[in-house]
Amino acid sequence: MRSLARFARRHNLISHRVYAFDFWGTLTDHPEIRRIARDYYSRGHEVHIVSAISPGLDMDSDAAYTQILDQIGVPFTAIHRTDHVPAQKVAILKKIKADCFWDDTPAYIKAAAEAGFTSILV
Repeated sequence: MRSLARFARRHNLISHRVYAFDFWGTLTDHPEIRRIARDYYSRGHEVHIVSAISPGLDMDSDAAYTQILDQIGVPFTAIHRTDHVPAQKVAILKKIKADCFWDDTPAYIKAAAEAGFTSILV
């Protein structure tokens, strides 16, 4: 049984994960975070973009995000846009059942951590 567990870990058969990344200020500004997101995606994990943006701005569309994500080389599972309210980001994290959340804004990290999510301040 022990060798089966080792085989499953080695071949990434255990623990499909859901990772959530903020867009502005996190993925856009940190090449090392982009590398982490690419690595997770290449290993078969989900990479969700969870971004706060004021509704109605030119960039408030999946097409605009997708264009930038393609330019910076970040593959993704889905894009989730919300207003600038920490509880709204937390609601998205709950909906997607995120295992880990990366953001550059302390208020979002604090809210996510208080909701029980592993949260990393960039």
